[in-house]
Amino acid sequence: GNGHVIYNGSFYYNPSGKTQIHRFDLTTQKNTALDLPYLSLEPNNYLYSPDHESTFVDFDVDEN
Repeated sequence: GNGHVIYNGSFYYNPSGKTQIHRFDLTTQKNTALDLPYLSLEPNNYLYSPDHESTFVDFDVDEN
């Protein structure tokens, strides 16, 4: 899916039904959260396609 990514030793994801991004450190296994107060969780406002009924966030990472 497109609602998560592994980058620089951590797993980043948007938990279902929450306006947050979570970072799970794969080494320490600690989880931290960042609130995104303007993230919309409105029905029928999904990314890409109505067939993806829980994707509100897309991640883009680059090593450069």
